[in-house]
Amino acid sequence: MKVPVSDVYVPASRRALDLEKVKEIADSIREIGLLYPITIVKNDIPDAKEPWRLVAGRHRLEAARTELKQDEIEATVIDLDMLHQELAQIDENLMRARLHFIDEGEALARRKIIWGILYPETKVGGDRRSQEYISKSKRNDFKQKGFAQDAAAKRHVTPRTIHQEVQIATRLAGPVKDLVKKEDMQKAEVLRLTRSPPDEQMKLAKMIEAGEAKTVREAEKLLYKEKTIQRGRKAKVQLDALFEVGDYEELMGLMTEGSISAIVSHIPPGIDLEAFLKHSIRVLGPEGQMALQTTPGGLRQILAHIPEDLNYVWTIANLLSHTTDKPDEIRSSWLPVVLLAKNGIRQGGSDVIVRSSENLKSTEDCAVQIINRVSKPGDIVLDPFLGEHIMSLMAAHIGRKFRAISKDQESVDLAKGRLEALQGVLFQI
Repeated sequence: MKVPVSDVYVPASRRALDLEKVKEIADSIREIGLLYPITIVKNDIPDAKEPWRLVAGRHRLEAARTELKQDEIEATVIDLDMLHQELAQIDENLMRARLHFIDEGEALARRKIIWGILYPETKVGGDRRSQEYISKSKRNDFKQKGFAQDAAAKRHVTPRTIHQEVQIATRLAGPVKDLVKKEDMQKAEVLRLTRSPPDEQMKLAKMIEAGEAKTVREAEKLLYKEKTIQRGRKAKVQLDALFEVGDYEELMGLMTEGSISAIVSHIPPGIDLEAFLKHSIRVLGPEGQMALQTTPGGLRQILAHIPEDLNYVWTIANLLSHTTDKPDEIRSSWLPVVLLAKNGIRQGGSDVIVRSSENLKSTEDCAVQIINRVSKPGDIVLDPFLGEHIMSLMAAHIGRKFRAISKDQESVDLAKGRLEALQGVLFQI
């Protein structure tokens, strides 16, 4: 029905009108008309000039009154007697049967809406100094309790319980509620679920349903890992590792020229460095790099045998390892890692950040940083001297195609076991 805008009483409120919103609504009404009528009830304030009292649509009413200069506006009239009946029915259902806390929350959420319509003065921001409030107080027709206090008293619980159940009902999507009931999740767990964005709630609930997590907290950790590993990438890192047993010179000789992106290895004693570096230059691509971990004594030999085709970049001190040089018997609490580059210095992982998302051993974190220095995700990383050191092995876990050569099957089996143990470790790349 249409009512004169001058016949609608607007209760006093502490919330000021948003004039920009009023103008936007007026523009919308001019273009497509009023889509949603205002909501009104009969005005029960004695001697009131206006026969109607506004329940909802203050900005729409103001747009019609001041911007559009309209005399009338479409309105929906609410019968308060029917709302009182619905309120009583909700209270009866809540008291009569023990419902699931989600069903109780949905009933309480509807009760809160009705309560706000019947007793708007009790809402947060209601004006206790308005004529409407004073009039109801004099007639003893005003409910002193707010919604939560009134509902808590009727159900013999605390107002906090009421707020929690309404929060669950209003912040969870329907399909999530169904899954929560199916899994019989505890109320405290569901409350934690409501803190997550709507688009993540179903993912978390399904992780619990699938048995991937026992609690919402555990599911949040798993989801964080997924989001972290996929940040900047389209898919999770796929393990790509190939092991060969044999002589490194023979097997490197069979490799295609320029097919390797980076060489990362611990150089064992007794290796012919000139021959090794010659093979390395052939298989490395135009921007190939090397990270060679050695001993303090071996460092001198590498620096003395760098060919013209390789450029010395830097030497990193690995403070997490120690060794004893033989035959010189030089004891050291650190190991040097020599960085070499072919045809100039390539900034390997400068635009790629790698951080472990779990508490790995410090040696593993160190290996990640070294590999990231000389290669990027998708690169082929070769270790021609696979042994007990884990440095090159971490390449397989941060998006590199890992290729390894070992002189014995025992080292390969050990490496495969370490790869299997690290399957659950994820990285941000």
